[in-house]
Amino acid sequence: MNWYRVQLNGQNFLLNLEGDSQKFGFYTTRDIEAESYEGAELKVIKTIQEDETLKNNVLNGKNDSPTIYINEMKLFESDEEKLNNSGFTFYREDNETS
Repeated sequence: MNWYRVQLNGQNFLLNLEGDSQKFGFYTTRDIEAESYEGAELKVIKTIQEDETLKNNVLNGKNDSPTIYINEMKLFESDEEKLNNSGFTFYREDNETS
């Protein structure tokens, strides 16, 4: 098994973070142990989808799904210090009109 450091960007998350429902995105980094890059991709996305903070606060309807993108993923040595795999840096998404 290998260790991967994965930087992610979530977009289109309808959240009530400031007393008003708004669209937010986030950045986060996770360390994942997997057999391959593909396995790490699947595992890290599942980890984010199952995060209790997001799961309990996402207000999106079925026709307005949030998305999670992998910005960067790198293999790193098992003796490097691992992250605690928690936390998000949220940003307010612009309300663009077409």
